[in-house]
Amino acid sequence: MGGPYREPHVGGRRLEPDPAARRKVRLAGLTTAALGVGIGATAPLLGPLAAAFGGGLALLGLALFREAPASPMKAPCPTCGATIAELDPSTDAVRCPACGEYARVTSGVLLEVPHDFVARDPLFVIPLERAVLELPAICAECGAPGARHLVRVAVSVRGTALDADAPAEIVDIPHCRDHGDGAAPDIGAVRVRSRALSLEAEISA
Repeated sequence: MGGPYREPHVGGRRLEPDPAARRKVRLAGLTTAALGVGIGATAPLLGPLAAAFGGGLALLGLALFREAPASPMKAPCPTCGATIAELDPSTDAVRCPACGEYARVTSGVLLEVPHDFVARDPLFVIPLERAVLELPAICAECGAPGARHLVRVAVSVRGTALDADAPAEIVDIPHCRDHGDGAAPDIGAVRVRSRALSLEAEISA
């Protein structure tokens, strides 16, 4: 189980174009650029600092406009049916904002995530209050049982970015002997590649 779990899809919810997402990002870009131009226009009154700030804001707006997603998609959540919008079709899996369940993106459809699914990158969230408990012996990277090798991860406390001065909680994340890179810190949580570990952490909490 060294790589992401894959299986032929059966059923699922088909992805559809989501042009509203592209329009929203482009509108934000144009609004930001216009605000920057407006601030820059006050430079004769407020001085060169206003000009620099306005110019930077205008450039940011143009960058947002150019970086609007070319092909955002949307689809109903396979668990609850609520629409999951602004989907990147190349992503591995997404979390439904309505029910909190994950869905995997494959072959143009959204499917429920199997218990033994392994994401390409740490994705599945284990809240800090559960991560500090003794987690089930499941490898965070490949999902193999009997994982006894513990990898220490510094997790920033809720609401605080992880940096040299931020308070952090050290948590031990189980891995098998062959792996050690299946977890990543988040704010108030740790993310893992193994869906099995995140599910069992919920059950055992």
